[in-house]
Amino acid sequence: MKKLMAAGAVMIVAAAGVWADIASPREQWETVRMDSETVRVTLTASEVVVNATFVMTNTGEASEVVVGYPRGPLEAELEDFKASVDGKAIKDVADGPEKKAGSAGVKGGRRGPAYGGSYKFAGDYAGWKVFKVPFAEGQTRTVVVSYRTKPTPVKVKDQGDALFYSYIMRTGATWKGKIGEADIAIEIAPFAREILAVSPKPTEMVEARTDPPHTSVRWRMKDFEPDSNIEITIRVPRPAGT
Repeated sequence: MKKLMAAGAVMIVAAAGVWADIASPREQWETVRMDSETVRVTLTASEVVVNATFVMTNTGEASEVVVGYPRGPLEAELEDFKASVDGKAIKDVADGPEKKAGSAGVKGGRRGPAYGGSYKFAGDYAGWKVFKVPFAEGQTRTVVVSYRTKPTPVKVKDQGDALFYSYIMRTGATWKGKIGEADIAIEIAPFAREILAVSPKPTEMVEARTDPPHTSVRWRMKDFEPDSNIEITIRVPRPAGT
């Protein structure tokens, strides 16, 4: 790649994250932990494709957990959103309540198969995809989500037009204890002119020798409680003749 700036590149237009960890409606779930998460993201100039796998274990008694997947405040709709548990598709995926201006979290008292009564998802998010996952005592389950969305255009001071992407990790802190391990990989299609900023520092960054090149950015983490998000800013090429 031609250039890699510090993570503090100044954005003139604020942008929201486009993918995230699944969340519990409680600040800290007491019995269900996230053993691992594996996330694969493909970025193009017009689309973001996300596939995420979460392995969860219930360390307590049998329980039915309300799970939420957030949409960032400036994020486009999560298109073709699908969720499954242990390979079986979840049919009752609902749109959670949108965040009201000035509120500290997202609250809902709506009852139905996808909600299961009142709940509260904390965070500055525009809305949620909500579904239930039942756990037997001591059971480990694999939750998979996939969807498509649109990238968020921004302007970076002294750099011009760019695209900003963020993987929201803070929501993963709502489960019991620490996340066992995470493997997050972002494949950047050959539209990017250069990576302007990436944070935190990735475990590896590989540029394929193609014309134009593909870039793969990857993070591997173990035994951690997320207190920040992954962010990446990419300069887009100017139209020919400009």
